Amino acid sequence: MIRVRLDDGREWEAAWLQAGATMALELACHDQVIVLPPVGQHPAVVIGRVGPYTRPATPARVCIEATE
Repeated sequence: MIRVRLDDGREWEAAWLQAGATMALELACHDQVIVLPPVGQHPAVVIGRVGPYTRPATPARVCIEATE
């Protein structure tokens, strides 16, 4: 779980949305994030970090295998 502090000082325990390239994303204190608020028994969910776009690294090697 991630602790998120809102502009008004409230804090939420939030889950992290795991999707594609965001799996390797590291958050730091004071990062701006987009958060869905908690609903009922479900926690808040951080769905991403706000920041500049960075192009994904091109792999140095690509291996393609085929079978009949």
